[in-house]
Amino acid sequence: MGVRVVVYLMDTRCFADKELFAEIYGTLSPVRKKKIDAYMYDKDKYLSMGAGYLLENGLKAHALPPQQMHYEYGRDGKPGINDPRLRFNISHSGVFTVCAFSGTEIGIDLQQMTKRVNPTAFGVACSPKEKKYLKALDRKKWTSEFYRMWTIKESYMKFLGTGLSLAPSRVDVNLEDFPLSVSLDGKKQNTYFKEYDVGIDYKLTVCSGRNDFAPNITVIRLDRYHVPKFFRLF
Repeated sequence: MGVRVVVYLMDTRCFADKELFAEIYGTLSPVRKKKIDAYMYDKDKYLSMGAGYLLENGLKAHALPPQQMHYEYGRDGKPGINDPRLRFNISHSGVFTVCAFSGTEIGIDLQQMTKRVNPTAFGVACSPKEKKYLKALDRKKWTSEFYRMWTIKESYMKFLGTGLSLAPSRVDVNLEDFPLSVSLDGKKQNTYFKEYDVGIDYKLTVCSGRNDFAPNITVIRLDRYHVPKFFRLF
């Protein structure tokens, strides 16, 4: 039995505090620092720092001692670690970074609904069945349901480890099913999904091979006077 799925979320605008930015930057690994430094804009640096903070502190709480741990990568580049008890996945959009941990394979996708959607956006992203479902909706629901569908679809592709190397149109999201399900090339998949509420402008979905999700997201709030708690799961 693996650990249940837990999701940590951070509002990365906290890193606009230059002292906090410098303090957290100093705690991160050289690999993460290099990623942060590669970005030109502060917003992107903050998101990368949030990802690094959630991941590295989550791993410290759950996995091997840092000196014994190293990253491994799947065939299509999905990152993992050399501890078979723990898997993770990261996503970010808007001002939020999220990181999910589980004892089995996991995929997570967060999307800020920044653009209104019309049928031209359904193109390569949707299967024929999904296009039919979306076009039948009141147009006021197109944007919300499209982003909802997309986070389910991408969380599944990240669960597989393929990302967008798998054509999105091959994945059918069965939005009318309860519980939610997806099909790949017409074959229903043995996966489970959990949608979390992150606010009116966002959609967030987690995909797992086990139906053992924490009921709520754990929000990590950072300031110079508060040390957040990461829950150890085994």
